[in-house]
Amino acid sequence: MPFTSWSVNVHELQCWGFVIGKRVKVKCTITQSILGILSSQRICLHCRTRQTFVGVRQAFPDENFAGVQEEVQLREQDFGNFQDPVKIKNDLAERNRFGRFYFRFPDGESGSDVYNRISIFEDHLIRDMKSGKFSHNTNICLVTHGLTMRVFLMRWFNWTVESFLQVYNPPNAQPIVVEKMSEDEFIKKTSKLHTRRQTLQVKQAYRLRKDSMVSLKMSPTATTDVIDLIGQSYLP
Repeated sequence: MPFTSWSVNVHELQCWGFVIGKRVKVKCTITQSILGILSSQRICLHCRTRQTFVGVRQAFPDENFAGVQEEVQLREQDFGNFQDPVKIKNDLAERNRFGRFYFRFPDGESGSDVYNRISIFEDHLIRDMKSGKFSHNTNICLVTHGLTMRVFLMRWFNWTVESFLQVYNPPNAQPIVVEKMSEDEFIKKTSKLHTRRQTLQVKQAYRLRKDSMVSLKMSPTATTDVIDLIGQSYLP
């Protein structure tokens, strides 16, 4: 389903994607202290994400754009082949009774099914990062959907199902930013993990920005590692 006329032509801009692209560009220049930031974009194959990507792409000059790749695994949760409004309403009510993460829509997917394919995507992404496919100043922009994005964060930061259910979709055209820690922060975290005899993984060098945590309606006391259901840390 394409964008409607309501969702495009925001002021003089052509679509929401351009709004997102401008916001992403601003966040990139804030988080990187270098010139010539590259943006490598991976998109879902659904119609509206393609349209969003076109707008995002327009926000970046050619010299700041590294390329684009479609990823089937970044699609939104499948609710079935064709959706009947009455049936979907009943399915949503049943999902609330059964459990939002594990309920599987007839001919569709559950949240855990999305988790499985996002795990494959993240494994491939980490492999590319380790192999040196991306330069040190590359920002990767994923153009995807709300639940899929939250599952991506769940898998990246090893959230529990209970923690995932405390996180909500951000407003439209609001980028969610996972940024690399500074060297000092990385060393501090490495030392802390060594005292617990834990192995440091690539993903542990990254954190969720505070403004993104606010957009996801996370608790003010939450951290990237622990989304505490009662407002206190599980760790000493």
